[in-house]
Parts: sequence; C-alpha cells; structure tokens
Amino acid sequence: MHFPQRYASLALVTISIGLLVTSCSESKVAQCNKVNSVAIKTKSFTAPKDSAGLTQFADSIETIRTEMQAVKVEDEKLKDFQTRFVELYTEVGLAAREISKVLATKDQATKDQATNIDETAKDQAAKDKAAKDKAARDKVTKDAQAAIEKEAPLLEEINQYCSS
Repeated sequence: MHFPQRYASLALVTISIGLLVTSCSESKVAQCNKVNSVAIKTKSFTAPKDSAGLTQFADSIETIRTEMQAVKVEDEKLKDFQTRFVELYTEVGLAAREISKVLATKDQATKDQATNIDETAKDQAAKDKAAKDKAARDKVTKDAQAAIEKEAPLLEEINQYCSS
C-alpha cells in the first residue's frame, strides 16, 4: 500500500516541476519581441554623409550587435536568427568603417593635390591613386549595400516565424 502512495507523490512532484519549468521559461512570442526590439533600432538610422558620420554609424551598429548578442533566447530557430543578425551587423559595421577610411583617404588626397604645385609626375600619380581609391570605394560600397539588403528579408523571415 505504501508503494502506490509513493508513486502518486512522485508523479505529483514531477508534474509540478514540469509546470514550474514550463511557466518559468519565456514564450516564443516574448523571445521574438526581445530580438525584434533590438533589430528595429536600425530603422531610426539616417544615411551618413561623410567619413566621421560613417564612423559614428559603425559605432552605433556595433552597439546594436553587442545588444543582439546579449539577448537571451532559448528557441533554437530564434538563436539562428540572432546569430544571423549578429553576423549582418558585423558585416555592416566593418563595411561602414572601410568606407569611412576610403573617404578619409580621398579627402586627404584631395588636400594633398591642392597643395602640390609640381605637375606631370605628381598629376599621373594622383590620377592613379584616385582610380585605385575609386575602385576600392566602389567595392566597399557594393559590399556594404549587399550586407544592408540582407536585413529586410531577415526581418521578414523572423516576423513570419514569430507570427506562426
């Protein structure tokens, strides 16, 4: 007679612990909201116009990347989304810094060219450097644009997952 009571007590304790653990973990919707609340912060950014603005933009993106990394999620699919956002923000931040460097170099080259009075050799060197700078700027801009364009589909994907 003692055995059935013991099993009944054990079953009751097991069920109670299961309910407690289930009720203590956050719902998928709550976890989605945490990830989305960080991701939508980028929507308030405006396009930077110069090297200093790009550096500030990169700093802001890195802050959001750090915030995204700090979000605690248990859902495996949301962890995947979180990882993808962190990778995206890393790419965008690095690209913004690279564009900032290219623009700063271009600005310096323009200043140097204005102060140079010696002609032909310097003019050709300046033209070659300008062509290289333009190619670098175009590549970095293209890479940055590609990274930025990944955000909208990623947001749509997470919203679809969270609403299901």
